[in-house]
Amino acid sequence: MKKFYVLQHIDCEPLGIWEEELKRWYARYEYIRVWEGVSMPAVEDTLAAIVLGGPMSANDADNYPFMHREIKYLRQLVDQNIHVLGVCLGAQMLASALGATVSNGPRAEIGYSTVTLNHAGTQDALMLAFPRELPVFQWHEQGFYLPKGAECLAGTEDYPNQAFRYKNAWGFQFHLEVTPEMVGEFGRQYADMLARIPQLTMVKLMEQAQVKGHMVTLYGRQVIRRFWDSVTAVD
Repeated sequence: MKKFYVLQHIDCEPLGIWEEELKRWYARYEYIRVWEGVSMPAVEDTLAAIVLGGPMSANDADNYPFMHREIKYLRQLVDQNIHVLGVCLGAQMLASALGATVSNGPRAEIGYSTVTLNHAGTQDALMLAFPRELPVFQWHEQGFYLPKGAECLAGTEDYPNQAFRYKNAWGFQFHLEVTPEMVGEFGRQYADMLARIPQLTMVKLMEQAQVKGHMVTLYGRQVIRRFWDSVTAVD
């Protein structure tokens, strides 16, 4: 039986609220802790894949040998039209697998903010009828160029490519899966990056989580349900 695989790059970035939703729908999934050097699943055994975030760069494959295997696996999934959803680093690796460049942006984006959906974004299966100004959580200082043949779905002023779709693969630079507990863990694990944003302290970050986190959760739950519906749809 084919499996739903979740590629995880670090303990503090799990599925979050998406795990709750997948369990609610009795979706059978398996974490692959890629940093432990495990083999990638066989493409023919893969029903779908979610690729989560992490602190490394998609350009660091020479320092993290698993990345070469992971990018090859993602390319094969896309070629076979198997559903993929990449988040943050996962989106950058998906873009890289599709031949696009990943590079530093003009500044880091950290904390709760919004991305602007374009027309394609508001019509996309995962974000249909979402508000044009979509609340999200961000934690990155690199971004991706749009892969050839992909459609841009959302952007910000500093990172015009915040979301894309290519066939049955989606890349989201932003996070919609985070819980307040995950946000706190981000702040602790990535304290050096947080320290470079003087106006955003750990206290303010957690205040944002309490005030704005529920809206991110609302849309995040819808995205993963729609992704699962797309995976399991019968033609």
